[in-house]
Amino acid sequence: EEGRQLLGRTPRLESQRDLRKDYQKLADGDLSEDDFTKDRDKILAGTKLPPAVAQKFAAKVIEATEVILSDYYKEENQGELVTQAIRKEYRFLEERIPDALEAGLKKAKDMSEDQLKELLIDARTALGKREDLDKDKDIDVALVEMLRTLDPYTTYIDPETLNRFKIEIAGNFTGIGIQIRKDAATDLLLVVTPIKGSPAYRAGLMAGDLITNIGREVDNEGKPLPKTEET
Repeated sequence: EEGRQLLGRTPRLESQRDLRKDYQKLADGDLSEDDFTKDRDKILAGTKLPPAVAQKFAAKVIEATEVILSDYYKEENQGELVTQAIRKEYRFLEERIPDALEAGLKKAKDMSEDQLKELLIDARTALGKREDLDKDKDIDVALVEMLRTLDPYTTYIDPETLNRFKIEIAGNFTGIGIQIRKDAATDLLLVVTPIKGSPAYRAGLMAGDLITNIGREVDNEGKPLPKTEET
């Protein structure tokens, strides 16, 4: 069954592509069954996730849920937040949730924080070591997808994107330091999030604010305009 699935499509993951090549060699008679078994065992061993990675994933997701529980404007259930993080992660990766994990998710609402942490460790371990979750991408995906279930305005910015924003608003950059998008209902600009320490943040702009007009006091070269231009 495994061989038919791999040979029937081009897998996304490197380990699956390597295994597919071995199945093809086995089918063509270019690889003995013993050598195939050895190669397969080696490939699968390489997909085993180090426990520390799963533990870090669980700790970061739990940390995020704690922030939500303490700061979010309405009451949330920690188990339901963890359930969303796991389900959305698997959906993003187009992976089936294992039966044992699915059973745990159905009980998550009533679990303690320690039990939820173990559930997260199990969920991440089951996905294994894979290149599409390297460099904390597993954490980024889980947090983005979990926060997306709260409301249209609450979002998570991964460290790489945040660092890029900080660079853009540093020094002589004339931006005010906000992430914006077009609001479908009003056709105005909607503040998604102000960057901490930016002019927008200091001015009191908040996520969910609508920008009705923009005043311009300097030209493209930074020289003062005789009169503020509004758009």
